Amino acid sequence: MKRLLIAPLILGFLSPASANTFWWSGSPDCSGKKYSTEELSKRSKPGVVTVLTDKASGSGFVVRHIKNQTLILTNSHVIQGANKINVEWSDGNSDRAVVVLDGDASTTLNDLALLKVDGKEGKVLPIKNDQAIVGADVIAIGAPQGLSFSLTRGVISSLRNEGKIVQTDTAINQGSSGGPLINKSGCVVGVNTLAGRADKGAVNINFAISGQTAQRFIDKYDPANPPSIYKRNQSITFNNRERESSYINEGSAEAAQEYIYRLRKQFNVPEKAEESIKLANIALRLHKNSSLAYFYRAAAKAQLEDYQGSIDDYTISIKLDSTDYNAYYNRAISKRKLKDYKGAIIDYTKAIQIKPDFANAYNNRGTAKNELEDYSGAMIDFTKAIQIKPDFALPYNNRGWSKDKLKDYKGAISDYTKAIQIKPDFALPYKNRGIARELIYDMDGACSDWRNASRLGDQESKQWVKNQCY
Repeated sequence: MKRLLIAPLILGFLSPASANTFWWSGSPDCSGKKYSTEELSKRSKPGVVTVLTDKASGSGFVVRHIKNQTLILTNSHVIQGANKINVEWSDGNSDRAVVVLDGDASTTLNDLALLKVDGKEGKVLPIKNDQAIVGADVIAIGAPQGLSFSLTRGVISSLRNEGKIVQTDTAINQGSSGGPLINKSGCVVGVNTLAGRADKGAVNINFAISGQTAQRFIDKYDPANPPSIYKRNQSITFNNRERESSYINEGSAEAAQEYIYRLRKQFNVPEKAEESIKLANIALRLHKNSSLAYFYRAAAKAQLEDYQGSIDDYTISIKLDSTDYNAYYNRAISKRKLKDYKGAIIDYTKAIQIKPDFANAYNNRGTAKNELEDYSGAMIDFTKAIQIKPDFALPYNNRGWSKDKLKDYKGAISDYTKAIQIKPDFALPYKNRGIARELIYDMDGACSDWRNASRLGDQESKQWVKNQCY
C-alpha cells in the first residue's frame, strides 16, 4: 500500500514568533456549522455515558483518548463514596472505570471528577474554549431518573460567577449530573451539575459548570503523576534528580523562565515527554499566560499520543500569541493524526500566511489534500514546497503519489526517482516507484525497486518480493 509522509513537528527551539478529530465539519473554536437537534443527538450520543456506582448513578462524557485509554468527565458527587464504578455506553456495552482525578465537590466549581477506562472507547466531545453565549440554544444528554441517554433542550439563561457557572432552562434532573450541555455546533459549553428545587419555587432554573472551568480541571490530569500543589521549599523529583523549588509568587513570568529554559532544552525528546508536561505545569502555575509553556506542553502531549490534549494546548498558545506559525503547524499535525483533514488544512494555511516560505507546511497541506482526494490541489502544494526547498525529498515522493492517483504513472516514476536521488536511503519512494512500474507492466523494474525498499527495512516490499518476484 502506498503511503505519504508528513514533515515532522516543528518543535521550536525558536521563540513563539518564530480534542479524536472534531467530528463536525466546523471551525476549531466551535463557532462553525450549526446542527439540528436530531443531528446533534446522533453525533453526540456515542460520547455520552451513564455512570453507575454502588452508591448512585449519573452521567458523563468522553473528553480525551490517551494511547489505549479513555478519559470521561463527570460530577464528583456522582462517584463520592463509591467502591465500584461502571460506565454504560449508548450501544449497551459497559466498562469498569477508575477515578484518576477528583475535585472532591468542596464547592460547585470543584464538583468534577475524571474517570479512566481501558481501551479507546466512544467519541470525544469537544469543549468550547470561549464563554457560552446567553440566549444560545443548547441540549443536555444524560440519564435523568436512570432513564439512559435522554435528551432535553433549552437555552442559556444567564452566566454566573464571572462566567464559571452557566444557568439554563434545559431540564436537568437527578441522574443527569455530569452529562454535557451542548451548543448547536456540537461543543460542550457546560457540565450539568445542579437543578433548582421546584419545592423552593425554582422553575426552569438549572446550572452547569462552564466548559472553560471543566477544561481547566481536565488539564490538571498528568498521565504520569497525579497533580500536586507545590509549596514553599517542596522538593521536586525529575528522573531521580531532585531540585529544590523555592517559593515564588504565582504570576511571576520571571520565575517561570527557569522551567521554560529546561523545557526548551528537552521537550522534543520523546523519553522526556512526561517530565516536560510536569515542567510546563509548574511554569503555568507561575505564569498562567505563558504561550511557550502551553506550546511545549502541547508538543509533549502529542508525543504521548494525546492529540486532543495537544490541540487544546496549541489553541491556548495561539490565543496568547497569534503570530506563532509553529503552533498552527503543530496543531495541524495533531488534527491530521485524528483525521481532521479540513481542520489541518486551515491551520497549515494560517502557518503559510504568517511564514510564506514554510516548505514543511506546504508539503503537509498537500498530504491533507491528498487524504481528501484533492490530488490536483495537493500537487500544487508539493510543487511549491519543492520550489522553496529543491533538496527536499518528501514532496517529490508525495507529488509522485498524487500523480499515481491521477494515473500519470510516468510522471510519478520521475518524482519517485528524484526523491531517491536526493535521499538514496529513503525506502518509501523505492516501494512507491515499484508499484507505479507494476502498473505499467514493468515487473523487472518493480521487483528491483521492491528489493531496494526491502533492503532498507520495508517489510511490505519484502513480502512482495517473496510473492511476486522470481
